[in-house]
Amino acid sequence: MTGDVATALRELAAVEGRTPEELALQYAAGALTIPTEPIDARDWGIFDGPPDLSARAGEYLREEIGR
Repeated sequence: MTGDVATALRELAAVEGRTPEELALQYAAGALTIPTEPIDARDWGIFDGPPDLSARAGEYLREEIGR
């Protein structure tokens, strides 16, 4: 692999603590997709949980433990 794909695989490997070779094999097998264009992540939800989690964390934990 060369170019942008190779760079992306090396950076992803560093983040995930894996080898670039592992990811290259997954990419070659079609199990890993590397976008060719920038992804607009502004619409992505980073956290999919209740909006008041930080204010009511203790209450949510007590509810889960009580189940």
